[in-house]
Amino acid sequence: MIYGEDLLSELEIRMDSIRLQCEQQLKGKLIRLRQAYLEIGRKKKEIELLLFDSLTTLIPALRNMLRLKGIHPPITKQEVIKGVAENFSVNENLFSQVLAMKRGELKIREDELKRLFGEYIEEIEKLGMIVDEWKVKGRYINV
Repeated sequence: MIYGEDLLSELEIRMDSIRLQCEQQLKGKLIRLRQAYLEIGRKKKEIELLLFDSLTTLIPALRNMLRLKGIHPPITKQEVIKGVAENFSVNENLFSQVLAMKRGELKIREDELKRLFGEYIEEIEKLGMIVDEWKVKGRYINV
């Protein structure tokens, strides 16, 4: 805010709205990943692009999961991945590999990419189940 009244200062963002948004993003991403994989087949370059795009669009949901846990979310993607791995017991190395591939820092073979893709989907499913549990419990911080 540079000048004038802060019109958003009174805005209240409810935790259950954040939780719902996380759930929608995670489950929607799972559906899109599976559909796209069926459409593109086993083409290495397309699978890589699919992973890169999905990680980029998942980062906001991962940040919000940390926020729901009562943790101030970090800015960098790598720190977000680390925070999610530490707090939700998901495979940090897997998400870090996708990020390194996206940055051009890591190359993997086609057979390894297919394995990585399957494990990546499993980790997103885990995160979706965590968000589902929050819906049932109705509490977020220190879950």
